[in-house]
Amino acid sequence: MNMEFNDTRLPDYKPYRVHVPVFFGMEDGITYTFSGKSALTLLLRYFRSVGALRNRADQILVPQWLGAWVYMTMHEHCFPTATFNPLTRGLFVYHQWGFPQDLDPILEFCREHNLFCIEDCAHAFESSYKGKRVGTFGDASIFSLAKFFPCVAGGALYTVNPQLQHFIDAVLPEHNTRLARAVFKRRAVFDAAPSPENRIELTRDYGVYDRTLKIQPNVLAMVRASIAQTPLHNRQTNYQILAREFSKYDFVETLPVDDVMPWIFPLFLDDPFRGKLSSALVSNDIESGVYHFDINRNMLNPDFQKCVAIPCHQGLSQNNISTIIDVVNKAL
Repeated sequence: MNMEFNDTRLPDYKPYRVHVPVFFGMEDGITYTFSGKSALTLLLRYFRSVGALRNRADQILVPQWLGAWVYMTMHEHCFPTATFNPLTRGLFVYHQWGFPQDLDPILEFCREHNLFCIEDCAHAFESSYKGKRVGTFGDASIFSLAKFFPCVAGGALYTVNPQLQHFIDAVLPEHNTRLARAVFKRRAVFDAAPSPENRIELTRDYGVYDRTLKIQPNVLAMVRASIAQTPLHNRQTNYQILAREFSKYDFVETLPVDDVMPWIFPLFLDDPFRGKLSSALVSNDIESGVYHFDINRNMLNPDFQKCVAIPCHQGLSQNNISTIIDVVNKAL
């Protein structure tokens, strides 16, 4: 799509581009940010600056069952809505758990109604849609590095729109370095000890991500080291192992197997098996829960079904995968 907006108010800028072998084939359009929420803040500020979002009453069409803090980040600049209406100015596509949305009808809808499109690739680092990498279809896309690498916090924004890139470079100096260091430290403390008290501190910090814009210098070093030690393709391998193992159950929905690197394998069960399996996984130190997954993978025509969320990310060992398979087979 790459909608063009004219704006002569943009100040001079100095490029802020850090090259790191992460977003293969996408480096020229990448800006690294403090977090995925910081990247979203930059995008919304841009759309406000060029009039694509006129005020906070203008709305962005969002999917259901999205993280609450994504909605909260939007509230500063616009209003998230699950229903298309005359105030809708943009569309926020969430590739849920790394499974790409059905982008053809979604992008056609954007063209028909002159909407900008933001892709949320927080869980979809290298997944593809019809042979093309997700994150390259809309006007811009956001990523969350901390969901792929053990780097505490970190995000990225991708766009090929030079005007948007210039805007980002112009506002990045507003970054509050001292605040970013404090927030980063508290996030690391929570990761090490996720107590209720530390969770409160973490939740409070989410409210200042619009002032923590630049990525922490040590994060890129962590990402480089992680790439060298644990290839992301381990995530795809784990997913394919689970897909092959659980295909024998007639309740497994048809999901794409190739060209996806999901965070979660959704296992669809009837009650009471959902709760039973989720509890069995948690008791074996496997993070799980019962959530809603859009089996249509189309935010314009969703069909959310309850499922047991089974992790398949690259942080799992082969022993973890074996434990998951064993627990599922015994529970069912």
